[in-house]
Amino acid sequence: MGTIKQGLKDSAGRYKKASVAQLVERLTVNQQAGGSSPPRGAFHPLYSNIKKGLLGIISMEKKEVVIEEEKAIELKVEDSEVEINVEPYSKGKIAVWGKGKVKILVNMAEGAQLNACYIWEGGEGEVETKLIGRGSEAHDTHLFVEDKKLKVKMLLRHVGEDTKGSIEARGLVKKEGEVALDGMIKIEKSGAGAQSILEEHVMLLEEGAKATANPELEIENNNVCSTHSASVAQLDKEAVFYLMCRGLREREAKRMIMEGFLDKGVERVEERLREKVAAYLKAKI
Repeated sequence: MGTIKQGLKDSAGRYKKASVAQLVERLTVNQQAGGSSPPRGAFHPLYSNIKKGLLGIISMEKKEVVIEEEKAIELKVEDSEVEINVEPYSKGKIAVWGKGKVKILVNMAEGAQLNACYIWEGGEGEVETKLIGRGSEAHDTHLFVEDKKLKVKMLLRHVGEDTKGSIEARGLVKKEGEVALDGMIKIEKSGAGAQSILEEHVMLLEEGAKATANPELEIENNNVCSTHSASVAQLDKEAVFYLMCRGLREREAKRMIMEGFLDKGVERVEERLREKVAAYLKAKI
């Protein structure tokens, strides 16, 4: 892959800040010139500059959302593809409620920051976050309480220099539910100075519940810091017994453990969106 400039030259030959669209265009040109990564998907977007509040349900096949300045928003996505562009030095906070077959692409410009929470309601979800601009930062949290089938693919791609990012997937599997988590951190050759963390943690509540957690790292630059971890475990019977010895009923003890497990992920959610996310998850326990 070719080197990605963090800005574009004006008529006088000086560098200026580039928008997400300009950076992605430059990235695509470099990839087509000889890089191994595929070019950007062929979107025909309907642009939506989000100013505030709830965007609503996205039922169109493809849609693009542009985040400017500092915004906290919600998206409800059902069986759709969505592209989210975070403009230079903007600070986005977003909660995405995903259901069915959902594909989301996030492009981060220079200095952009994004705190994203994805709440899954079954189906197949795929999220790719590209840290394209220098110094961009994205923290993705994936949460679920599932009793059917859910498959989530998560990719955090460090392209520009000095980028930071993390993925944490966390949830409960009930009854005969099945969950498959596939997470990947990819640091390109151009991503010197990247810092990245990937975590996947699942709690199984019944004997029929199943889950797999598969975290992976792919690193092409030595000047980076990246870690990953994963766990799939049954509800801790010893912890339940301990709480019952302290006066709680079995049902209360189990619920306290489950809520505490989810809270570790909910704490990562932007404060203005956290209460609603927590209430939704706890209602599904």
